[in-house]
Amino acid sequence: MPRIYPFRALRPKVGWENKITAKSTDFATHEELVAEVNANPYSSHRVTKSNLVAEYELFPKDRHQRLGLDYLNKMKDQGLLVKEQKDSFYLYRQETESGKSFAGIMALCNLDDYDKHLIKRHENTQSNREKHMSDLFEATGVMGEGVLLAHRHNDELSAIYIDIQKANPSSDFVSIDHKRHRIWVISNSSVISKISEILSGIPEFYIADGHHRFASALRLSHKKKGLRFHFCSVFLIDENQINIFPFYRWIKDTENSIPLNLDHISSVLSPSFSIFPVDVSFYEPNEKGTFGMYFDGKWYKLVRKNTAKIDNDVLSQLDVRLLENKILLPLIGMVDSKTDNRLAYKSANVSLEEFTEKIDDGTYRVGFTLFHVTFEEVKKIADAELIMPPKSTYIEPKLRNGMVIMEY
Repeated sequence: MPRIYPFRALRPKVGWENKITAKSTDFATHEELVAEVNANPYSSHRVTKSNLVAEYELFPKDRHQRLGLDYLNKMKDQGLLVKEQKDSFYLYRQETESGKSFAGIMALCNLDDYDKHLIKRHENTQSNREKHMSDLFEATGVMGEGVLLAHRHNDELSAIYIDIQKANPSSDFVSIDHKRHRIWVISNSSVISKISEILSGIPEFYIADGHHRFASALRLSHKKKGLRFHFCSVFLIDENQINIFPFYRWIKDTENSIPLNLDHISSVLSPSFSIFPVDVSFYEPNEKGTFGMYFDGKWYKLVRKNTAKIDNDVLSQLDVRLLENKILLPLIGMVDSKTDNRLAYKSANVSLEEFTEKIDDGTYRVGFTLFHVTFEEVKKIADAELIMPPKSTYIEPKLRNGMVIMEY
């Protein structure tokens, strides 16, 4: 069974959470990210994005990790980052503006459990990003954001979490993206033991989000000797709380592209799909095997035919793979979605006006929408030790960096 451990986290001083914590994804542009990093000298981005700080301040890029370490030392010296006095779990609750809530435990996992197939992945990682993160962990001695691990539901565990939340939280703030964040420190040894006992009875954990952070921590554990390098910061959450959005696909014309028109699209896709025009401002599929296509200012609904030949393995059954194999391959000759520069992605968790606008203004030629992957499908892929296609899932919750920091 996978193991978890309490730890003495480094956390922002109460009242300073909004200045110190930072979102780590979902910046519209590189310039927006650089502006946020350099506008706030207290931001934990001074560690995670220290390369951008170095770029802005003309600091040698190969020494940018030193900036992160200097930031951490300064923040601790000023009492703005405070270390817990006891090994603890941290019950974290996030509530979004729409009313969706997530609650789970921040703890440490043992990286050796990955090699034992007790912690399972569903995504590939890029070695250059792994090295960048791993070097940063080593140079600064911290991991500022946990990996999101999902586990099967347990009634007793849920009841414990509800009971803990009856007390006042140690930290309570609303971030600039209108999300409320609350943390309860669990230092009582009997409660820690009970939570550990329940979670140790769960046969496996699944990496829902943070594959690169996990792989980077694993890379560091292979490089460095010492027990402390065999741990990784994680946020453990009931799989029923996971929110999954799809990534929609844009396709752009290139000099070598096949000219697209509706007759050509229909002739290529009709062996596998029935195609219907739909009079809507935006079409979001609500079931598997159904896709939306936006072309020349109009929406079309694509429904997979029963006669379409689909392999029976779990990977081929994914709508995202069906989109690649039965739509993009025959339509534009796309062989590898990892390298094809005609393909771009738009996550479905935010305003979708941009999706059609970028097709209407000619940036892209055609766009496709699809139904989201379910977490049951994620687990089947991970259990089979397979890898999903790129940009198969956009998973929530997204954590804020610098909220609960693990020190090596």
